[in-house]
Amino acid sequence: MQDGKQHQLVEASEALLMGAQILVREPWVVSDVGHGGSCLCGCARKTSGVAAGCAREAAGQYHVGMKSIVTALMALLLAASPLAAQTLEADMKKAAGAYERKDMATAVRIWKVWAGKGNAEARTLLGAMYWSGEGGPRDHKEAARLYLLAANQGYARAQNDIGFMLGFGEGIPPPDDIEAYKWLTLAIDGYTAKNQDRLVQARKDLATLAKRMSPAQITEAERRAKAFKPVP
Repeated sequence: MQDGKQHQLVEASEALLMGAQILVREPWVVSDVGHGGSCLCGCARKTSGVAAGCAREAAGQYHVGMKSIVTALMALLLAASPLAAQTLEADMKKAAGAYERKDMATAVRIWKVWAGKGNAEARTLLGAMYWSGEGGPRDHKEAARLYLLAANQGYARAQNDIGFMLGFGEGIPPPDDIEAYKWLTLAIDGYTAKNQDRLVQARKDLATLAKRMSPAQITEAERRAKAFKPVP
């Protein structure tokens, strides 16, 4: 962990603790303000200036405590986000290295962790393992599930892979030319120059698919592609 980020986390944790201590040490701040009864000083609320002042002080401490907690939580989130990104990058490099060494167990273990956290790349790579049978038995149903999750997140390779499975697969998932055309179209739009080989193949697959589709089917597929919005 970098020193700067560690310092931010420590400061945020201390602020969170301070806010919590105010509320724990002074529970009457929450329970008494705005309700009947007496303050700790014994004043009768709503009947004297002393009581009103006591209530205002209590409310002030309550808001100080809550503000400290909210501020600390925001700081923790901001400080932790870059660290999470660094961890993801390091883990994905580790998984890629394991895959190159044919250490499929390590690669799959890492991808499963990040796929479970919703990472589109990890979902796609894990799906490819299930599709090919590397690192375990083939499971096209699970591959399609993972591809579809990542495709709906807008990840081009997953869109390509689920499109291929729907258009040219082995029956799992059931063939669907319109959906296949939609996903291949989105993949082609999403690929960058570094994906040149996949882009060329996706265009070939789309052309092959179009030859067996009616104009109405292609129009519907294009409509779905234009209406697509990625989910988080």
